[in-house]
Amino acid sequence: MSHLGITIRRATPVDAAVVHAITQEAFANYSKKLGCSVAAQRESLADVACELQEKTVFLSLLDGRVMGAVRLEKKNGWGYFSRFGVRKTNRNNGLGAALINAATDWARQNDLNGLVLYTASTMLTLVRFYYSHGFYIDSTDKSQGYVRALLVKPLKEGAALTPFP
Repeated sequence: MSHLGITIRRATPVDAAVVHAITQEAFANYSKKLGCSVAAQRESLADVACELQEKTVFLSLLDGRVMGAVRLEKKNGWGYFSRFGVRKTNRNNGLGAALINAATDWARQNDLNGLVLYTASTMLTLVRFYYSHGFYIDSTDKSQGYVRALLVKPLKEGAALTPFP
């Protein structure tokens, strides 16, 4: 998939270091805004390498350079969307939207009910971004030490969401 210098491709094991770097950068900013540490920051390079074996990981590239990543897995008939991040220097230029489009296509190809993700409910920029791509807030919880929202993007009419742990 390519548009205006943006390309999306699946990650391979050799991408572990760049996926780790993007995740660390994105979630350092996330936790700074929240004022608390988040699980993504405690992830090691070895953890990322394992995730690349177990999950579908898409990368967004700008002029051939990896600038964003998202991880996907099938859970309860839904596509669980996690560790989404775009390098700080390249935000707001379509890379994140391209990743969401790739994730949506992946969910459709896998006949899933839709996509689900968690994000901090107080990070309005992120919540607005997700809303602009068809997600809505289904519920909130404080299980991670902050108010996080479960966002849902249904792809099948009448699909009932099974709560995620």
